Amino acid sequence: MRRFLKRPSTRFLVSLGLASLMSSVLLAAFYLDIVPDRVGAIRLGRAALAETIAANASTFTSQSDTARIQAMLNFVVERNPDLLSAAVRKADGIVLAHAGNHLEAWESLPGSASNDSQVQVPIMAGQTEWGRLELRFKPLSAPGWRGTFEDPRIELTGFMVLFSFIVFYFYLGRVLRQLDPSRAVPARVRAAFDTMAEGLLVIDLKGYIVLANQAFALPRISRG
Repeated sequence: MRRFLKRPSTRFLVSLGLASLMSSVLLAAFYLDIVPDRVGAIRLGRAALAETIAANASTFTSQSDTARIQAMLNFVVERNPDLLSAAVRKADGIVLAHAGNHLEAWESLPGSASNDSQVQVPIMAGQTEWGRLELRFKPLSAPGWRGTFEDPRIELTGFMVLFSFIVFYFYLGRVLRQLDPSRAVPARVRAAFDTMAEGLLVIDLKGYIVLANQAFALPRISRG
């Protein structure tokens, strides 16, 4: 059983450690908001779009201009690929205007709560809430574990770990081949080997010569 459980090489472990260090630095950058958050920027953009539409809808509702409200909703849904549907709903629950399949797909949210795919903003008439604007967007991520793995931060971290491990692994291989293995042997040990009358050759597990004493290097005199 043990022969099948071979211990990873030092080169593998060092490469894995360096890759893990890279991922830790990247995660720290995410935590400190040094790396831009694409999903967060999309959320802010959707909230800003909802506030702008709600402000325009408030002007039209004060003028009782339902036709312009309908035209505005049709325009924003047509011009924004991520926006699936939109509606203006009065405080009593009556939908004044809508675009897309909003009535079939909208899921009621408590109060003025919003989420990544459904955003609702109050429409004010003076100091009174006249109604609300409802916008239904494409989900930012797939549901369940798939959405977790499709998070851009997780994808970037996974890519950095894999790519940096490969780079470090091959880089260390080239560096180690350029090193002089005989320097790993202390000078006093090499001097002791050189005093031996018999030739001595040290070979590592891969067949490379690590050390050869002077007796081995000197040409042998044949005995006649």
